[in-house]
Amino acid sequence: MALVFQWKGDGLLSGTLTTSTAGTGDTAPSQINLSGSTASVAVTSSRSPGLQLQEAAVGSFAWVDWNVTPSTTAALRLYYTPTSVLASNHTIFSIRDEAETRIADINITATGLVQLYDVSNTLIAVAPDATIAVNSTYRFELTIDTITGVFDIAIYSGHSTTAIVLKTSVTGNFVANSVGCVRIGKNTTTQQAETQLWDDIVFTTDQVFIGSADTVPTVSLGPDLVQIEPFKNVPLSATVTAGTIGAWVWTQIAGPAVTLVGTGASRTFVAPALLNGIVLQFRVTGDGTATDTISVTINPHLEWLKTSGSLAALHNGLLQLK
Repeated sequence: MALVFQWKGDGLLSGTLTTSTAGTGDTAPSQINLSGSTASVAVTSSRSPGLQLQEAAVGSFAWVDWNVTPSTTAALRLYYTPTSVLASNHTIFSIRDEAETRIADINITATGLVQLYDVSNTLIAVAPDATIAVNSTYRFELTIDTITGVFDIAIYSGHSTTAIVLKTSVTGNFVANSVGCVRIGKNTTTQQAETQLWDDIVFTTDQVFIGSADTVPTVSLGPDLVQIEPFKNVPLSATVTAGTIGAWVWTQIAGPAVTLVGTGASRTFVAPALLNGIVLQFRVTGDGTATDTISVTINPHLEWLKTSGSLAALHNGLLQLK
């Protein structure tokens, strides 16, 4: 896949969106244009970091651009969630040329109708009324070839593999200059105000997204660890088993507290030494959703001394048995 840019917000905290805001592997926006509106990074317990636009009232506008190297073919995938009143003929995202002139706009109406405007400003109905609802998340996937004018679009509910709408070779005029810009948000002051979120934005030149399913990330810490010797360095490592992970959080959830050392998907700690032995438990969470746990059983200290084959420190390396 020839990735042109992505904006997933991995590792970002809530705050103001600027043209330098980018998570792990992200491309920061090229332009942010606001009038009576705000652009921010929104992080909640139920979703990964997202791009949020809050438009104060009718008469304001808010949009964010990513400029790209000109390409005649383009594929775009993004997640979209309206979190307040649905707009009246409100542009939610747009494919544009180098001069930022529209090639294709995706609009939404106050009744949830998804509409498409082409180069000639021709209105094309893409989905029936009530397809898009407030506080629901939708995945848009589209491909466009500006030489042949072929335009395909699919709309899914969240991570579903079954499209709500699937239209290939949409009739319209999409023959234009090369794609040079992706715009998120509304463009004019006559559109109704609302609050909305986008996340997991991916733009490529050769990947056809239509009909594909987004992969929900999962992680694994592997099997539990047993018979670990006291004072040993114990490595913990998370493996991504599906999707991609950009941000990691490690938590000890059981046993005497130890200090976890490391970054990203790996940590280590020094096994404590207690007469009765212990079980420690740890949890790793990737991108706020993918999670796994592991138990680590530490040998009783005296049993380790008896069976290890060599006598070592009985207490923190200070007392030696001869």
